[in-house]
Amino acid sequence: MYQQTGDFQLSVTTTFRGTYSVNGGPNMPIPGTGQFASPSQKVSVWRSITRNYADNCIVNPRGEGCPGLP
Repeated sequence: MYQQTGDFQLSVTTTFRGTYSVNGGPNMPIPGTGQFASPSQKVSVWRSITRNYADNCIVNPRGEGCPGLP
C-alpha cells in the first residue's frame, strides 16, 4: 500500500516449487525452490485512499463499495 502519490521503483520476485512424474508414476517433489526476479519498473501512484471496514456486503449490503450503490 502506498501512503502518498509519486513515482516508485517496483520489482517482483517469484518463488516456486515443482513436482515431476516418470512414465505416469507418482508425483515426486523437486528438491529446493526456484526464484526469479523481475527487472525494476517505475510505478506512478496518482492517488492513494485507505479505508477500514467493519463488515462486508453480505453483512451490510448498503456499505460503501457494495454492488448497486454509487
